[in-house]
Amino acid sequence: MISVSDGFGGRENSVTVRRKSTPQEKVPMTPDVVSRFLIVLCGGVFLGGAGWAQARVEVSDPDVLGRHHGMETLQQSAAVIARMVAGTRRFDPQIAAAAANGLADAAAEIPAQFEKRADDPLSEARAEIWQNWDDFVGKASGLKQAAAAIDPSSPERLRAGWQDVARRCAACHDKYRED
Repeated sequence: MISVSDGFGGRENSVTVRRKSTPQEKVPMTPDVVSRFLIVLCGGVFLGGAGWAQARVEVSDPDVLGRHHGMETLQQSAAVIARMVAGTRRFDPQIAAAAANGLADAAAEIPAQFEKRADDPLSEARAEIWQNWDDFVGKASGLKQAAAAIDPSSPERLRAGWQDVARRCAACHDKYRED
């Protein structure tokens, strides 16, 4: 198990890396290393989510199905950015801009998709969404703003914007999505 700190607070954070041919070495957990870890982790969540989304077509409630399709659209745009940031897709500022716009547009639809409390056995939406509606809408609005603020002019700027988007996605899913 690896425990990762945010790299702040004045502590010397490190993680042990084991390789077959070399002894253990300590890799400092600098903000850059933590950022790369978060990018890969969140990218994997988004990329894995696309497969999850395709496997969940048995949803019967039309409102839950609408939310499901909205999240698929969001995941598709996020996956493009995640791959560029992770270096598994060639950086292209025009494609990155289109993906960021698609992400912002999909995020803008989140409140409308969840406005009606609908349930389905395959829904992963927690009841806390409707109990804390203003917070949920605020998180969706923050995601939209973060996606709209992505600067796709360089890989470094795309990465910086992506980190904010990934943090916002995780914050909402941690609180409002069933595991």
